[in-house]
Amino acid sequence: MLVNKERVFALDYLGMLLCFGGVLGIAFSKDQASSTTYDPSTRNTGLCISFTLSWVFACVVVSIRRLKDVDYSVVLFYHSCFGLCVSTLYILVEAVLAEELRVASFTSWQYFVILLGCTFDWLGLSMQTRAF
Repeated sequence: MLVNKERVFALDYLGMLLCFGGVLGIAFSKDQASSTTYDPSTRNTGLCISFTLSWVFACVVVSIRRLKDVDYSVVLFYHSCFGLCVSTLYILVEAVLAEELRVASFTSWQYFVILLGCTFDWLGLSMQTRAF
C-alpha cells in the first residue's frame, strides 16, 4: 500500500497497532475507576488529548516528508518558534484567567518534566527530519 507515494511497511502497521492498543488499554482501564478521587471528565480529557496529539504527530510526520528538500535546521527552527509561541500564549491566557502566574510557583520537578518533554520533542523531530 502506498501513502504519499511511499510504501508502508509491516513494521509501520505493527507500530500503529501497538499505539492504538495502548490508547485502548488506558481508555478501558478499571484501576482508575475504583479510586476515590476518580473524575470521569479527566479520563475524557485525556482521551481527547491523546487523540488530538496523535493527529498532530501524524501531520508533523507528513509535513516533514513533504519538506525533504528543505534543510533540517530550518524545520527545527520553525518548529521551535511555533512551540515557543504556543506555550507562551497558553501560559499568558492561563495567567489572565487564573489571575496569577502559576509558572513562577512550579517545583523543580515540574520544571524538569517540562525540560524533559522539550528534549524528547527536539530529539524526535531531529531524528525524523534527518531520516526523511
